[in-house]
Amino acid sequence: MGRTRDAGIPQDAQWGDIDIMDRALDFTIDQENFGGLPDYVAGLKEEGVRFVTILDPCVSIGEPNSSYPAFDLGQELDVWVKRAEGGPVVGRVWPQDPVHFPDFTQPRTHTWWGQMVKEFHDKLRFDGLWIDMNEPSNFVTGEMEGCAGNNLNFPPYLPHLRLDSSEHGLADKTLCGDAVHHLGSHYDVHNLYGWSQSRPTLEAVQEATGGRGLVLSRSTFVGSGQWAAHWL
Repeated sequence: MGRTRDAGIPQDAQWGDIDIMDRALDFTIDQENFGGLPDYVAGLKEEGVRFVTILDPCVSIGEPNSSYPAFDLGQELDVWVKRAEGGPVVGRVWPQDPVHFPDFTQPRTHTWWGQMVKEFHDKLRFDGLWIDMNEPSNFVTGEMEGCAGNNLNFPPYLPHLRLDSSEHGLADKTLCGDAVHHLGSHYDVHNLYGWSQSRPTLEAVQEATGGRGLVLSRSTFVGSGQWAAHWL
């Protein structure tokens, strides 16, 4: 910030990307490389500069028992998108271990998310949140075990997004179409994932900060502008 100011460049905000997290785990701070971040953010605020940081929707399931509140409370409240056969969807995103995906169409997920955002703000006094990977994005096709060969996953008319789209179906880089949300199958609500995350995120930011708040979302839908700006 000092070099920016010394160069005469106006600065309204500083942004934090996934690098600030401990091993790409939401609601954490990498103590080795960013241990002084809370104090740095406090200094920014004294200079009138806002701080916005990033969160992904996916939650690692590989941490030791009772060591990762985002997963532990998520399990307790049962907030995850489910497989058609039962049990939470298991995918892969940035964390080193597999992940579950929160179902933001489920009202109790808003309670869980809001609590996690508040506890994170108690550690790091951000002014807004940048929500990423919320198409939702997945590094395996559908889930770790793949998708069943039904019409929700492999409909008769499939967009030719890739040469191997006939192999991956609609789940290429996302969830299986027959995954189950509170509001219906993933086939029906896929385009609403970022939309359904935006409102609870803004409400959580406003509750945590006591201010107007800001949410920037990578995935949006008609009506998302009530709660979030769009990027990419």
